[in-house]
Amino acid sequence: MKLKVKDISKNYNRYSALRGVNLELEPGLYGLLGPNGAGKSTLLKIIAGQLSHDGGEIIKPKGVTIGYMAQDTGLES
Repeated sequence: MKLKVKDISKNYNRYSALRGVNLELEPGLYGLLGPNGAGKSTLLKIIAGQLSHDGGEIIKPKGVTIGYMAQDTGLES
């Protein structure tokens, strides 16, 4: 049972945040590394269903739940 991300794209006006992203993930724990502004949070929000995408598809196995915890929770100390 794999989570599949096929040819995902996300645009903001004329800026392409993601283009042609493909992933296949088996159940497990993963880390996503990259420079600031590379689209990591955007991709994770799309996979979690918190953000729409402009192209491609997400294929999620039945019974799989995906969560996303934002880096900035908005809480103050």
